[in-house]
Amino acid sequence: MKRYIAGILAVIIAVGAVAFTVPAKKIPNATFTFHYTLTSYGKTDVEANNNWTSGASLCGGVQNKACQMEVTDTYTHLDNNIRVLNTTGSVIVVKAVTGTGGTDYVPDPGTSTGIPSASDKE
Repeated sequence: MKRYIAGILAVIIAVGAVAFTVPAKKIPNATFTFHYTLTSYGKTDVEANNNWTSGASLCGGVQNKACQMEVTDTYTHLDNNIRVLNTTGSVIVVKAVTGTGGTDYVPDPGTSTGIPSASDKE
């Protein structure tokens, strides 16, 4: 019986230590702003990752034409101190929908991957 007491005590200590361990806080992902570089706003143009470059742009509030989007950090990396979109691994998938004008396209954060928000211009 004495030889089991040490084992039982070890199990109790282990369970007690695990039960009162505080889980690590989850740090939200950072986001970076990318702006649209073309003057044409077709669906394939807006959905092409190479048409977006890092940095903010002046955008209006009407969803009419693509302007800028926030991209989660896991979909970007630094290249010569410039933030760029990944081309391999975790790559964003921009899905475009027609803007309010009905002719130009805007990124849709709801169906895109890695884009929590987007701003558009008139």
